[in-house]
Amino acid sequence: MRAAFVLILLLSFLCHPEGISQPVELSNPSFEDEPHIGKIQSLYNARTTIKDWADCGSWSESPPDIHPSGGFPDTLEQNGWEVAQPSRHGKTFLGMVVRDNDSYEAISQPLQSPLKKGTCYAFSIHLSASDQYLSQSRTTGQMSQFTKAAVFRLWGGTGPCETIELLAESGPVDHSEWRNYTFKIEPRRDYSWVRIEAFYQTPSFMPYNGHILVDHASAFLPIDCELPANQLAQKEDSPEPAAPRPSKPGPQSSGQPDKTQQEPAVTLSKTEQQPPASSETVKKNPPKERIIKELEEGKIAKGQVIRLDKLYFPADSEVIEPESFELLEELFVFLSENPKVRVEIGGHTNTIPDPEWADYLSLERAKSVASYLIEKGISTNRLETKGYGKNKPIIANDRLSRYAQQKNQRVEIMILSLGD
Repeated sequence: MRAAFVLILLLSFLCHPEGISQPVELSNPSFEDEPHIGKIQSLYNARTTIKDWADCGSWSESPPDIHPSGGFPDTLEQNGWEVAQPSRHGKTFLGMVVRDNDSYEAISQPLQSPLKKGTCYAFSIHLSASDQYLSQSRTTGQMSQFTKAAVFRLWGGTGPCETIELLAESGPVDHSEWRNYTFKIEPRRDYSWVRIEAFYQTPSFMPYNGHILVDHASAFLPIDCELPANQLAQKEDSPEPAAPRPSKPGPQSSGQPDKTQQEPAVTLSKTEQQPPASSETVKKNPPKERIIKELEEGKIAKGQVIRLDKLYFPADSEVIEPESFELLEELFVFLSENPKVRVEIGGHTNTIPDPEWADYLSLERAKSVASYLIEKGISTNRLETKGYGKNKPIIANDRLSRYAQQKNQRVEIMILSLGD
């Protein structure tokens, strides 16, 4: 793997002969420690910790677990999770859970040198999931399997556990072999701390019990900002063979390609995502049930506000998720068939971000929707965009509820004129 990142650095140096910044190293990037189950001794006592990492969980959430390579199935304390796979690097690795009480685990550490605004970085980390992960449900108090897929998130901050900017986010980790996830990171400001966390697969409107396994993080390697994200995904030099693992009952062969041979995962920029289906296809094959029910003929009125419920963005991003294209096509068809209608596209965030960031993000998301419609042929003078930030929450205090946060972070259209 190191050879792959040397290649990335070489490409960056060739693009910028004057040289590049030094890599930003992490302390204990492979999460080496004595295996233990993360515990809260009491609300007032110290929590179990991980070497060189600070626990960022809420008072109701335990610190992440440190797993031994291969597990020790004879004792609950050594392997109470029933996780049998080996580490990817070193002797131990990290297990992080999300729970059905809307809590999730996270850790952070100060950087040896800051991530700099205006510098781009390549960062990789190994992720997997276990077929079994036994832990305690916070809602029932019973031991249960935490086997639903979770995602990995990386945040930048200026102090312990801060979440100022989401720097990277994986898709749902649902594979039992270790895979190398590589991200292109472009900080919008300087960050002296990073935080890693497990989080729920979105969109998900109810919390659930799930986990990810984390091991062998790289340094943050400065790269040329023009380098496409898909060129960062390099095959590893000498991947470690997976140890034999218990298999679930099922067919002996599915006839599908071996998933262990897939390329390492990599994030994609907005321009690299697959284009939406054409509007002609949507017109000829309309959805069986209208997504935006308020757009049915005769139901709209001047001043009416309509929430776009199935419009999705990654956290802290204005990039529209591909599963939103059907809704946007429906909106495009409506505006095409009603050429005198003018609308305002308004973005809203939840109440957690800083006001400046909330204003920026909400406006950029509104602009993303407008750009989609304009590229399809809707005139710009029929569209207005506004970013309301966190100034118009539906639920005033959403910090304790992910459901409330999802209600507040939204994009709406308001009918400005019917043209009559």
